[in-house]
Amino acid sequence: YDTDKQIPVFGFGAEIGRTTQHFFHVNQSQNPYVDGVQGIINAYGQFLPTCHLSGPTNFAPTIKAVSEGCRQQVAAENKSYTVLLIMTDGAITDIDDTINAIVEADDLPLSIVIVGVGSMDFAAMEVLDGDNGLLRNSRGKATRRDLVQFVPFREFMNKPRSSLSQNVLKEIPEQFK
Repeated sequence: YDTDKQIPVFGFGAEIGRTTQHFFHVNQSQNPYVDGVQGIINAYGQFLPTCHLSGPTNFAPTIKAVSEGCRQQVAAENKSYTVLLIMTDGAITDIDDTINAIVEADDLPLSIVIVGVGSMDFAAMEVLDGDNGLLRNSRGKATRRDLVQFVPFREFMNKPRSSLSQNVLKEIPEQFK
């Protein structure tokens, strides 16, 4: 929840022009913020006809950029908590870099929710979730807390909407501590 209803909307995995971008502002302006949920829908509606969605599916650039924003908020003594929602239809291709980025972000006021959409093999997302143990980066450093929740959308297609919402948000209170 944000009192001013301004939401930054980022994208990854799109060919813009002739270059695949792994992190960009969906509204294609310097300021990634849009006005509320309708602003998100409008931004995507305007953006999708101008690009070609493509792999590879790299999460690390997005997590690093959002983490940097969190660091700036902490430095400014702004009492805020960020929930990064990643919706993906692709299997992650930069798992090691993503784990490194998550481990580096574990001291920030940040939760990461990943919703897998479609029929891809999302086994790597279960690893990121951390429910089966703390993540360790490439240098062996472990996260201090579980800050990722993965939810496979396909498991909720025939269930009430509230079931999906509950699962998307269920770990955040524990991550917030």
